Parts: sequence; structure tokens; C-alpha cells
Amino acid sequence: MRVFLRTLVILLTLAVSAPSQARQTYTLESAATANPPITQPPAGQYLFVEFWVAIAGTGQLPMLCIDFPGYHFDAAQGRLAPFADAELPQLAASDWGLAGNGTSRAGAAGCGAASGLEPVNSLPYTTTLHIATGEPDDFGVDLRTARVALQAISAGGTLTTTIDGTEVILATGEDWSRTVTVDLATDAFTGQYQVTSSVTNYGWQSRTNIQRAEQVVWLPLLVR
Repeated sequence: MRVFLRTLVILLTLAVSAPSQARQTYTLESAATANPPITQPPAGQYLFVEFWVAIAGTGQLPMLCIDFPGYHFDAAQGRLAPFADAELPQLAASDWGLAGNGTSRAGAAGCGAASGLEPVNSLPYTTTLHIATGEPDDFGVDLRTARVALQAISAGGTLTTTIDGTEVILATGEDWSRTVTVDLATDAFTGQYQVTSSVTNYGWQSRTNIQRAEQVVWLPLLVR
């Protein structure tokens, strides 16, 4: 059955926070006390880190629907699969892992999700993450670009990162997130966005659990 709702479940449980207030669920320790980093990935495993921007809304807002997801990750089973007929990037033996990047919309903000993957060839690995400024724009939400660097990782999966200028250490299964509320009031619309930007460390995963398109059978949604 198509997995359209995986990323939207997060959006339905978002708590409204004050503008620019961060909900941070990472390990509070310094780099000096973190586990020693390793210099190559463990045999048969890969690192999976997901960068996500979830946009929810209440009231009357300009709705935007987006698609399609490029992959589905089952955290409980550690299974990574392409969505529909999408192709997953090939991992070389020397690659450290994969970075998932995506955006989703729910509620008055719209619907759907769009996502993709790219290999993490080496560490440090640098990418970007969109974070709401707290101001509206022509498309509803003004976003700025924050720098994210995956600096090092331990054999146990503890990841040392720099997110938007702050050092953050994430154990396997931990995430960093920031939720910003954005009020929109015009002649046509009155509502509020809740924009959550997150970085989730899924740690080391088995390469044998990466499925290719030919291994996945997608069943159509059954509509009553």
C-alpha cells in the first residue's frame, strides 16, 4: 500500500511553540566526552541521517500540495525502500551513508511530501536545512538557509554535528528540531503556520536492508 502518510503523521502532532523557540532532544554533552570517532564505516553498514522541514497550518491559509516522496524509511525495521518507481542512489563500498532531505505539508498549509536521497561520501559532510524566520512571504512562509555539518561518528552511532552554528551531539534515534510559528493576516487569509525543521540521526543501518525498485511491490490505495 502506498506510503503517502509517513511524513505527515509528524505534522499532526506538532505542538505550537513561541517563534524561534527550539525543541531539542539531543544528548547534552561536549565533543570531549563523546565516544571516539571512527575513521571508516563498519563493514556492511551505512549511516542514515534525515533532514526534514514539516509545514503545518491552522485557520485560512493558501494551500499548497506537493509530491512525490523519493523514498520510505521504516525506522522500526531499518528498511529503506524507493517510493513507487523512484531510484535510490547507489552506495559505493567507501561511502559512509545516505542523507535524506524532504519537505511535507499538512492541515491548512496543504498536503503531500517531497523527498530525495544523496550519498554521504565522506565525513565531514556539509549540507543545508531550511529554517523559518518567523515572517510570512509571498508563498506563505519565509525560510532561511542554515548550514549543517556532520563532523564525526562513533562505532556506536553517536553523531557529532554542527547545526546552524551550534555543536549538537545526537545518539542513534535522537533528533534536533526547531519549531517556528508564522502568523499570516491579509485581506484573503488569516491563519498560522507551524514550521518544524529537524535533523534525525538513525545511526548505522544494514546495507542489506536497502531495497531496490525491482524488490518493492506497490499496491494501489483502496478507496471505499
